[in-house]
Amino acid sequence: MKRKFAAFFSRKGLLCYALLALSLMLSPSCKDMEEHYGGILDELGATQYDLKRSYKSAVSERERDYIEREAHQHIFETIEQVLFEEWYGTSWDFNGTTEIPNTGKVACGYFVSTVLRDAGFPIERRRLAQQSSENIIKTLVDDEDISRYSDIEIDAFEQDVIQHGDGFYILGLDTHVGFLRVIDGKAFIIHSSYSYWGGVKKEPLSKSDVVIKSRYRVIGKISSNKQLLQKWLNDKLLKTVTKSKK
Repeated sequence: MKRKFAAFFSRKGLLCYALLALSLMLSPSCKDMEEHYGGILDELGATQYDLKRSYKSAVSERERDYIEREAHQHIFETIEQVLFEEWYGTSWDFNGTTEIPNTGKVACGYFVSTVLRDAGFPIERRRLAQQSSENIIKTLVDDEDISRYSDIEIDAFEQDVIQHGDGFYILGLDTHVGFLRVIDGKAFIIHSSYSYWGGVKKEPLSKSDVVIKSRYRVIGKISSNKQLLQKWLNDKLLKTVTKSKK
């Protein structure tokens, strides 16, 4: 009987090792991921460069308006359809600073700042990532366009957020930050989560443990901010807010 058990577990162990080896062989290496993501950034960078150059050389208000619309579409399609998709599954760590998806780990602030940088926003990636969630939002959005909530039930919070309209926001919590996406009357958080089954993921706003447990919440809409768009087009550095404005 002991021999049968030993043989069984021996075969099972070999099978596990074989599956592990196969998964390692099939998984892309860090170098492969770096080359893959680098190629994506090169393509995005070329489009960003063309848009910014065209805007600076535009000679009429009509021409600038057209380029602004093109840039707006490019930025937010890039964030949702390219950058988010690349980053999903990347592991979370409080000290994570990786710049390449699914290689190393990334903290919530570094996920936000890296995606913004790679989408073409002229930000201070490291400095921005190390700020409180509210200061991250203040760096991007004027104070009058920021909404704050304290000790509000999650359902009421979600309904109020949806009333702000479809688009992209930055969502700040007590000790966390992420992207907020409102679309067709539904709200989602995209973030590098420290919760159970954490890492970079998208989840319904009202089902997210980190959102539910946070007593303070603050949002700033980035997809309808014309000043932010113009700073993107003019490559004007977004100076990081490091302390509360009085």
